[in-house]
Amino acid sequence: MIKELIRKANQFRKRAYFNSSLYKTNRKYAFVGFGMHSLTNLYPIISHFGIPLKYICTRESSVSINISVRFPGTVFTNELELILNDPEIEGVFVSADPTAHAQILTSLLLAGKKVFIEKPPCTDIGELEKIILLSKNAVVKVGLQRRYWPGNKYILKNKERMRSYIYRFYFGPYLQGDVFNEMFIHAVDYCIFLFGEFAILSSSQQKYDHGITVQLHIKHSSGVSGLLELSTHGSWSDPVDSMSIQCVDEILEVKYPVLVEGRLKPKRIFNIPSERFLNQPVSSKKYFSINNLVLPVFELNTLILQGFYDELRVFIEMVENGNREGLRNDLIGLRPVYRILDELKKYDHPIA
Repeated sequence: MIKELIRKANQFRKRAYFNSSLYKTNRKYAFVGFGMHSLTNLYPIISHFGIPLKYICTRESSVSINISVRFPGTVFTNELELILNDPEIEGVFVSADPTAHAQILTSLLLAGKKVFIEKPPCTDIGELEKIILLSKNAVVKVGLQRRYWPGNKYILKNKERMRSYIYRFYFGPYLQGDVFNEMFIHAVDYCIFLFGEFAILSSSQQKYDHGITVQLHIKHSSGVSGLLELSTHGSWSDPVDSMSIQCVDEILEVKYPVLVEGRLKPKRIFNIPSERFLNQPVSSKKYFSINNLVLPVFELNTLILQGFYDELRVFIEMVENGNREGLRNDLIGLRPVYRILDELKKYDHPIA
């Protein structure tokens, strides 16, 4: 009896999995870019949904010879115009050289395409505003995967009880591009996503050993205050992306993408902490945990945990639904993010 119930439950889950509209796509897609980030994080999800790419646009002419067997029926090209001029192409994924993103995005929007573009979509607020003006009804999803981390729902449930937080964002030296637009944008966007727009009350920057550390004291429109330390003086093999959030009755410890844990604050009797005269154990709750990846389940796949799966899922659904559901232009919501990034760059100086 129990085995039969388990079997039927598994069958139900399987049917629900395959009944997703994402496995029945009808629109035509293309991809611009063929770097390691795309190959390891984006292309596997597109292949998972069985979405045939009509075109892959890349600067390397040798790519089609080495990898075309993985993409049967796909045309490899060096010419973006082929995608722009093809009326069949509705959705385009872009993950190319960040310095070329604004030009590519502009061309695609003028051609009426719906676009998923990896961060950064552009270089500054001025460029962002110009792109927004191209089409107010544009469908643009920007690759900022922390927004789609499954742990967020447990954090946002406590939104009304949050008062302050400390955020540590440490990685190794970033020498290949703009550290603000390509690295720190993640942290700035995530803080705005969780707590709302903010103003910088004070800041400092230190540059040495080919890295930079930025410290910020900020105040959000929601009333929440924060201390941010963004640094490339850390390590790529042992990065830190953690947040400690002070709530009214507990402290939330957040470690992207693996943990959301709450430590309850001791109760007070006549405003006296009960722990002063009662020997009580510290109480904690694990709201979200990956369980050391022991369980081989769909939800613990690292592409899902990091948010890549859901950000692409949302974009594909928007293309497939013909704008009827989930219409959103992420560029508009990035205005406060770019205002902060541009402000930080004003204090930026060459590395000594």
